[in-house]
Amino acid sequence: MRVSIVLTATLVGMALGGWISGVIFDLTGSYRAAFVNGIAFNLLNLTLAFWLLRRAISRNALFPA
Repeated sequence: MRVSIVLTATLVGMALGGWISGVIFDLTGSYRAAFVNGIAFNLLNLTLAFWLLRRAISRNALFPA
C-alpha cells in the first residue's frame, strides 16, 4: 500500500507540475516563478525524505533487527 501511495503521489506531481508551471507562466509572463516553485517543492521533498530516513535510523538504533 505504501508503494502505491508513493507512486500515485509521484504521478500526480508529474501530471500537475507541467500544468502548474504553464499557469504560473501565464500569470507572470516568465518562467522564473515556475522554477522557484519547482525548487521549493524539491526542497520540501528532500526535507521529508531526510526526516523519514533519520526517523528510520533512530528507530533501528532503538530496536535493532
